Amino acid sequence: AWLDMHPGRRPQRRGTTAKERRLHQFLCEQRRALLRGQLPDDRREQLLSLPQLNDCFRRWMLPRRRRFVAQVAALKAWVKVHGRLPRHYGGVTAREPEERRLAKFIANQ
Repeated sequence: AWLDMHPGRRPQRRGTTAKERRLHQFLCEQRRALLRGQLPDDRREQLLSLPQLNDCFRRWMLPRRRRFVAQVAALKAWVKVHGRLPRHYGGVTAREPEERRLAKFIANQ
């Protein structure tokens, strides 16, 4: 229901409501379980059945090296379209989620 009410975004750690913050924490726990190989198949399938989460879970399931290569490819494509590196500053609403995600990727390297 939350994902349907907020199309195009996932719950944020610093969300505006307690519900959003709890959902973010829940997704973080599911991600950790997935990466440790401890997420039961039925739970994984339920989460993957949500179109809004499908892309992020598929990214999380890539091995670390492939995730890095995929991020670099996404960054190159983004720079080619926009002619600049992505920026993460400028307010939460000022940047698209893809730009913020790629800017965070750069910052973490």
